[in-house]
Amino acid sequence: MSAFFSSSRRATGLVSARISALCGLVLATNLGCPDCPPPVAVVFLEAACETSPCSDYVSVPNPGVRLEYSKDGGERRPCGMNTCAAEHSGGCGGSANGRYEVFATYDNGVEVSDTVAVRDYSCTDGGGQVEFFVGELPPFPRCAPTAEPSTAVAGSATWGLEGWSSGIDVQMAEDGDLVQSTIELSLTGEGGDEVVAEERIRIARNEIDRALTVNIRLGDLRDATVGETFVVGMADDFAFDVSFFHECVAEINCLTIDDVDGVTVEVLEVEGGPAPYPAIVTDDYRIRYRLSFDRADVVAAAADTSDGCATCDAPLSLAFDLTFERTASDFAVVEDADCRIDPEAN
Repeated sequence: MSAFFSSSRRATGLVSARISALCGLVLATNLGCPDCPPPVAVVFLEAACETSPCSDYVSVPNPGVRLEYSKDGGERRPCGMNTCAAEHSGGCGGSANGRYEVFATYDNGVEVSDTVAVRDYSCTDGGGQVEFFVGELPPFPRCAPTAEPSTAVAGSATWGLEGWSSGIDVQMAEDGDLVQSTIELSLTGEGGDEVVAEERIRIARNEIDRALTVNIRLGDLRDATVGETFVVGMADDFAFDVSFFHECVAEINCLTIDDVDGVTVEVLEVEGGPAPYPAIVTDDYRIRYRLSFDRADVVAAAADTSDGCATCDAPLSLAFDLTFERTASDFAVVEDADCRIDPEAN
């Protein structure tokens, strides 16, 4: 068994202790000579978390740690299994003021100490308590990989519904327009070092009384090949969906309810590919791909037309032709105080 520092001291050693007041151990209602507890009680704690940082600890019996104490810098004397300075307990309301330093020596030879001040000790006021941590620190989680959002480098999107015909030119996009690719990255595998990446496209126009949103999930493109073509449709676990908000239908969206033809994805250029964590992709990684779609009757019905609004009965026309590009510089793993690239780095 080895000892460890609390998270605030882990960089400077193997073990630590912390002090807290221990008051009111015995009530003053005992009119005889009370059996006073010793001035210093020792509590051993183990982490009860699966990962660090950890603030959840449980009390455990002394696992075989040798305890000694000194009062006011004097001679070191042995403690019991969980108490120190029993001979200073003071009997009938006596006092044993002073600074008690408690030393804990672990079975691996590591020693740690901490000091508690006991002032006006008596059976009514109580003494002090020292807490020592034992066992292993839970590992830090692996730092999560990240990817920057990427806007389309070329193309446009157009639509029309109930008198609203509009579009977005990616070269002239304004506030309220969004044509963006994001990547949702996560870790899996037995060691938590396998990266899963899902690239997502969002096309959106938001105005005061109406909005259009298109969401497309492309999956992991890091190992795509040049010339590869595939179609993303609603049947693919709703990987393609369109919603339309209009003042006529209040808070009810018009939604696609059938499997429309789907979005055609064409891989135009590829260099490099996926790499083991924490790299995510190779240094030369670069991909350029194109998305195209054109249909005049995308939205088939509304989620609710109880207000008599017929907006969703009119088909939505939607077309887009967009090109996106990503490079290795979009990906990163950032190490901070709450995670480690190497989770064994406690």
